[in-house]
Amino acid sequence: MKVFTLTHVLYLHFNQIETLDPESFQHLPKLERLRLDSNALHCDCEILWLADLLKTYAESGNAQAAATCEHPQRIQGRSVATITPEELDCERPRITSEPQDADVTLGNTVFFTCRAEGNPKPEIIWLRNNNELSMKTDSRLNLLDDGTLMIQNTQETDQGIYQCMAKNVAGEVKTQEVTLRYFGSPARPAFVIQPQNTEVLVGESVTLECSATGHPPPQITWTKGDRTPVPVDPRVRITASGGLYIQNVVQEDSGEYACFASNGIDSIHATAFIIVQGELSRRRDPACRCSPPRCPTPPSRDL
Repeated sequence: MKVFTLTHVLYLHFNQIETLDPESFQHLPKLERLRLDSNALHCDCEILWLADLLKTYAESGNAQAAATCEHPQRIQGRSVATITPEELDCERPRITSEPQDADVTLGNTVFFTCRAEGNPKPEIIWLRNNNELSMKTDSRLNLLDDGTLMIQNTQETDQGIYQCMAKNVAGEVKTQEVTLRYFGSPARPAFVIQPQNTEVLVGESVTLECSATGHPPPQITWTKGDRTPVPVDPRVRITASGGLYIQNVVQEDSGEYACFASNGIDSIHATAFIIVQGELSRRRDPACRCSPPRCPTPPSRDL
């Protein structure tokens, strides 16, 4: 039930009213007298908003109000203003599904998930940079039935920290904060540094450098030989900049490696060889088969 007429006095007693919408009296700022007694009000967690309103009226002294519970029987005849969430077994909201960070470019659609349970059913409120989002002032924003925030046609002003709050009369709870990162217009990956053929000795370390730009930022992956992913090995890792680092090189590390940069718009790759040389050995004098320290000194020639 909704009342849209501004008035000072409102008598609704003897109307067999069982429930009331939380927005029933929000358009009555000048209300001085309200009668809801002698109805069939069902006093459960959904009506606690009315208990709070009646308490506000009583504390301000600006309005007189009467409303009594008909159901359940254990609180029959009680003033609605006296009931509490504890005696009605109301349940504080709890989050069952959290949002995650998201990267977007111009004109994308992004979804932030938020699901919550509680009694009464929690209201879902979304915050950006600690300010409540208004779905009415921006048509690109939509709150779906399950609490998910949908942002259409993303733009630079959408970037920031997002958080979901679930709220009911028993309390409120917030999700973790997540970040929406904006990267402007989509752009294909482009290499900044490409890997180069490199020679390395057994037992040493080697790095094939590789980095790329793009929007969204491309992901760097490496393969070896016939596009087989680089095997998991504690000696091998991808650096923060995207390079391939191999420690304590062995002969089997020789071969062709490919660096792939992919961002969903396109994928590019560049290749390079790692050439592994054998261990350093003492060089033998070509004039004899003995080790260099034992080789005879060649006779000097007089000029």
